[in-house]
Amino acid sequence: KEVLGFEADSVGKPPAGFTSEVGEWVVERDGDNKVVAQRAKNDDEVFNVLLSKGPPARDVDLSVRLKAVAGKFDQGGGLLWRARDKNNYYVARHNPLEDNFRVYKVEKGKRTMFRTADIKASPGWHTLRVTMKANHIECFYDGKKYLTADDNTFPDAGRLGLWSKADAQSYFDDLTMTIEANSEANDAFDALSKQYIDEFPALHPVSATQLGDHRFDDQIDEVSSELRKREVAFCRKYLERLSRIPTEKLSRDRQVDAQLLGQQLEAGIWQLETLREWAWNPLLYTALTGDAVYSLMAREFAAPAERLQNVGRRLEQFPRVLKQVRETLEAARVPKIHAETAVKQNRGVLSIIEQEVEPLASKLDVAGREKLAEAIRTARQAIEEHQTWLEKELLPQAAGEARLGRELFDRKLAFTMQSPLSRDDIRRRAQTELPRVREQMWNIAREVYRTRNPYTEFPKDASREFKQAIIRAALELAYAERPSPERIVETAREALARCTEFVREKDLMTVPDDPVEIIVMPEFRRGVALAYCDSPGPLDVGQKTFYAVAPLPEDWTETQVISFLREYNLRSIYDLTVHEAMPGHFLQLAIANRYPSTLRAVLSSGVFIEGWAVYTEQLMAEEGLLDNDPLMRLIALKWYLRSIANAMIDQAIHVDGMEREEAMRLMIEETFQEEREAAAKWVRAQLTSTQLSTYFVGYQEHRDLRAEAERGWGDAFSLKRYHDRVLSFGSPPVQFVRALLLDLPVPRAGE
Repeated sequence: KEVLGFEADSVGKPPAGFTSEVGEWVVERDGDNKVVAQRAKNDDEVFNVLLSKGPPARDVDLSVRLKAVAGKFDQGGGLLWRARDKNNYYVARHNPLEDNFRVYKVEKGKRTMFRTADIKASPGWHTLRVTMKANHIECFYDGKKYLTADDNTFPDAGRLGLWSKADAQSYFDDLTMTIEANSEANDAFDALSKQYIDEFPALHPVSATQLGDHRFDDQIDEVSSELRKREVAFCRKYLERLSRIPTEKLSRDRQVDAQLLGQQLEAGIWQLETLREWAWNPLLYTALTGDAVYSLMAREFAAPAERLQNVGRRLEQFPRVLKQVRETLEAARVPKIHAETAVKQNRGVLSIIEQEVEPLASKLDVAGREKLAEAIRTARQAIEEHQTWLEKELLPQAAGEARLGRELFDRKLAFTMQSPLSRDDIRRRAQTELPRVREQMWNIAREVYRTRNPYTEFPKDASREFKQAIIRAALELAYAERPSPERIVETAREALARCTEFVREKDLMTVPDDPVEIIVMPEFRRGVALAYCDSPGPLDVGQKTFYAVAPLPEDWTETQVISFLREYNLRSIYDLTVHEAMPGHFLQLAIANRYPSTLRAVLSSGVFIEGWAVYTEQLMAEEGLLDNDPLMRLIALKWYLRSIANAMIDQAIHVDGMEREEAMRLMIEETFQEEREAAAKWVRAQLTSTQLSTYFVGYQEHRDLRAEAERGWGDAFSLKRYHDRVLSFGSPPVQFVRALLLDLPVPRAGE
């Protein structure tokens, strides 16, 4: 902490230890006291800047006494920090001409306001104070906090200083600078993080492309025991290095990142040595081959010719990769449902080649086209050979158990959730929520039914069967409004536009400018979920986000089509669009990828991400999406019931031995799902484990956090302030967001 008075400085000279970048900054007398004054009478749009010569600082607590003296265009002034130069910095200033207090960023000389507050101050001296930790800014005037903002434009340390505008004649004194020391522990962790980000992508080149690291775009993963040994050694090496860093001496944001890294490394070892999914899950490899091509073609991060050349190099490696897959998979351990799904998915990569690669081949020269064509022929032959093996050898021999069992499930659940909630806690919460939400649906459905049937008399103590019938009757009204099969994607596109407009109109949160595009889901990714959000990797910020929607299978019967469209009716597509895009996954991930810690973006929490998406479904319905339509609220609650059921069947199937009939009854009768949706979820619950619980657990944690913030912030709480703050920390587990948001001790993962 340093307090700078100017008594030792010479009057009429610039203050020692500072550089006058713009304006005329000199020491003057104010009575018996020496102060820094800004004398220049510049034009209205000139920003006067005085920068400290001291070391750059990132996390700061600054204050200064300020006295406005004169000025025609402008008066007052303020503090600036994290300055790269005279044209790039943050600034908080008070202007007595306008009676306001504001915080801005100045980027390339252009000023952008974050927040403003009306303050009519008396003449004389007043105190401005600013704190910034990580990306969170708080601004105080005479001891009272008026402004908060979150921004990642200037994430690094920068110079500190004083600021005024145009012809503002102002006095400054008692500049106090409290700077968080960049300790040896912080330096060591930053170096470790940087090296980890640099080294780990080489282990999995296809994942590296998805992250936005394009150093390995011409390579495809090894599938071998040698690679697995190297990966385990890599994880152990970094765990040992991490253990040597005293985490209690790290800054709070680094304490969070250190725990994320430790959990990731421990999970990696456990997955390779204990879960050993590489030996029994063929879907890992259908995803690998599909993503190897799709990740290069989906986004325009490089010229088409360069991407096509790398596609060709990867396709040339398909024979090697698929041979390694056949040598790795232990047929007797592969569950039948996994083998059946792999048979369906394997050829999906061919559709990516036909739809995304071959139409762009003209971007290559003649030699390049011939080489690509040969690579495609090589890949097609390898895929067909693998298809024969899947159908003739793997599928007949597949006899593994799809259920993980208690021990494996609980350990995987702990790694997935990083939450204080245990499997028993999740079950108890789900069992409590199920009847509560059904009662909400009954109350809404009863009013919908009464509106259309005003003379109906409802019993005081309606039976469960009666409530079930009324809820179903109200849901039928929603099911009746559904898109035609060929308009599902177009309906999602219309819903995205309307949801975006609604978020802005209600001022629920800040909407980023990143592009989002609705696409037909690639064939190789179908069969697990109807839709997903494919956001760019944390190293590809600003690239397009894809909201992928699966078309209806061509071999479905009319009955199956109707069942599906009843489930994905017009309002359900709106709810799905909220979840996957606005303000769910697309918005949240676009903001998260701006967080200054690349490590945190790479190690994001699926529980935070999915929980946020479920939270926004309820938020949008509660705020009145579709003109306060009660059927929209009813459908949103139905979808929340589905999250509850997801968590229940996830553990019930893998730990308790739940059979298909019991699961279908829960989904269809208790949570009102259509037969096609329930049947697909039964398959998905066997193909995956713990992921289905992330929706419910994440929502519970987000809901609890908002309630705690509302209690703690009181009248200062607003939805936009809360949402912007929650999203500003990236996507760590919710327990860490709670600590950072409410200034609580950083917990250990899962505690």
